[in-house]
Amino acid sequence: MLPITHARRLANQGETASTWAGQGVAVITTTTIADDKLARLGHESELEIVERFRPDYHVPTDYAVYGDDPLSKQREQATACAQGTRWMADRVPDETTVVPLIKGSTPNIRAITERAAADLGVDIVAFYGGQYETTPWTRRKATLNQDLRGIQRETAGLPVVVIGATGPWTLLDMPGNVQGVAGLRRWREAVTPRSTSASEMQTTYRSVVEGVKSYLGASSDGGGISRGGGVSANGGP
Repeated sequence: MLPITHARRLANQGETASTWAGQGVAVITTTTIADDKLARLGHESELEIVERFRPDYHVPTDYAVYGDDPLSKQREQATACAQGTRWMADRVPDETTVVPLIKGSTPNIRAITERAAADLGVDIVAFYGGQYETTPWTRRKATLNQDLRGIQRETAGLPVVVIGATGPWTLLDMPGNVQGVAGLRRWREAVTPRSTSASEMQTTYRSVVEGVKSYLGASSDGGGISRGGGVSANGGP
C-alpha cells in the first residue's frame, strides 16, 4: 500500500504498479493522506494518477471525518466521500478495484458510505484507524474496536482492511471482519530501512507480518490467520 501522492511521484518517473512492485505483488493506492495534501488533490487529479499508475486496488476520495466535528460537518464530509467513491468507481481502469472507505464514528454517519459500498457491490471496504492516534490511550483501542464492530453489524460482516493501526495491543481484539491492516510506523520502526541491508529488511518484514497475523488470529471472534490477515506498509519513495 502506498499513498496516492507517492504513486504520482512514481508515475511521473514512468513507473506503473506492476513495473515498480514486480509480478505477483498486489499494489493498493490510498487517499488517506495528510489533510493539507488531501485538500490539494481533486478527483480529476486523483483519477489521472490511478490511470497512469494502474494499481490493483484503490482507496478513493477520502474526506476527513472527525468524531468531535459537528454532526452536520461529519454528514457533509461522509456524503462527499460516498459521492466521490461512486464517481471514481465509474472511471478507474478495469484492472483497478475500488475499495470504498467507511467514514464516521456513529451508525447514522457510517450509513452514508456503507450505502455507497453496497451499491457498488464490493467485497471489501477500508476504514482509517490513524485518526484514533489523537484519542487518549485509555480509550483509543476501545473506541476503534467499537467502531469496527459497528461496521461489522451494519454491513453483515463485510471484510475490512484497517489503515493506520498495526500496534500489537490494538490488533489483539479487532473483530473478525478485519482481514488486513496497513501502517507505516510499526513497519519502519522494525525494519529501519535507512540503516539495514535489503536481506535484513526482508527477514524482519516477514517477522512483522507473522506477528500481525498472530495478533489478528488471537481476536475474540476468531479472525486473523484463518482469514488471511496480513500487513502492508504505507511505503513509497
